[in-house]
Amino acid sequence: MLMPLVCQRWGLNLFVAAGQMSESYLYVAGTEIAEVGKPTFVYALTDFDPGGKTIFNTLKNGSKKAPGG
Repeated sequence: MLMPLVCQRWGLNLFVAAGQMSESYLYVAGTEIAEVGKPTFVYALTDFDPGGKTIFNTLKNGSKKAPGG
């Protein structure tokens, strides 16, 4: 529902992660975000289980190989 109604209309990219994000996922997302060259806002919805608690560090630190990593 979010993708066609909001993302396509406003030209937004949506990156959804479930569980731990892989280096390749972070690399692809970081590359696409860097190519757009616009400000980026990250919204994280989590249940604060062990994986949910680490998502913020993962998002903050990203991939060492990705742009800005």
